[in-house]
Amino acid sequence: MDRIDFFKKYFIGEKLLDIGCLGPAGDRFKRLMDLYPNKRIYGLDNNQDLIKELGFDNVSSGDIHKLPFDDSFFDTVYMGEVIEHTWNPGQAINEVRRVLKDNGRFIIDTPNALSLHKIIKYTFLGKDDIVGDPDHRIIFTPATIYNLLKESGFKVVDLKFKNVTSFKGRQIILPKFGPFNWLGTQIMLAADKVDKPGGIELQLSLKKYLKK
Repeated sequence: MDRIDFFKKYFIGEKLLDIGCLGPAGDRFKRLMDLYPNKRIYGLDNNQDLIKELGFDNVSSGDIHKLPFDDSFFDTVYMGEVIEHTWNPGQAINEVRRVLKDNGRFIIDTPNALSLHKIIKYTFLGKDDIVGDPDHRIIFTPATIYNLLKESGFKVVDLKFKNVTSFKGRQIILPKFGPFNWLGTQIMLAADKVDKPGGIELQLSLKKYLKK
């Protein structure tokens, strides 16, 4: 499943915040505005020069650890390939929860530390890299991002993977059966804001999400 397709499946409400919306060159943000012309779409990015260059009047400059928005303002918050760029993901997710309305929806995607590509490089080449981006700080497994959301006051609605891997710069589509279902390059989650944090799941079963 593609990231945008996953987003379209789980987006709710009228007001959306897209965090980290201008990379690369705001293409994803433009696509969301084209898909939902009647929704109130807001963006947040830390690149002030790019905000001015692209001329978006609905994009704010700010820090994911201190969002410049009121409490309980958004119906949905989307964070695409952002959470891996901070040493303090818990604080960033707490801020997402703050600006979401009660029962609001959080949609997030991030590189998969247990992707086929990563496993092969680690097992056969002895390389534990950061998925090719020097700005990455923490790479998540499905269980770590799942439990981080639960501990931050979210109930995970769905968890999927982008069923591709990479080899020498080329993307290869993975089969959609067995273990290939959870060896994709990206983890995608949809979660709802709840009253109380959930407990840690010491062993996360991914198979229950394949039927959704």
